[in-house]
Amino acid sequence: MKFITREILDKYVGDKEIIEESVLIRLMKEEFGRTIPNEEEYDSDNLAEDQRKRMTKAISENVEILKQIKNAKIKRSAQGLSSYSEDEKEFDRLVHEVNKNG
Repeated sequence: MKFITREILDKYVGDKEIIEESVLIRLMKEEFGRTIPNEEEYDSDNLAEDQRKRMTKAISENVEILKQIKNAKIKRSAQGLSSYSEDEKEFDRLVHEVNKNG
């Protein structure tokens, strides 16, 4: 674990009661070699897209997760359950059936 001494910390914050984020970011960069982007540097839409891409890649590379997805699909099909992501009419029919019988 990396650490800094109180003397080094005081170099950055002194006796301030309130420490600005920019001071902490500079401290992390200069003392630990860490770059910490602030929120303004990222567009939330792009960040969400980046996260989606990383998660998609992580899932597609994980054999165990892919096996679980495949098994769930097989089990759902064996029980007569359908996937309605592309068939809106069939989904509407199912809702109607459930409402009629429920």
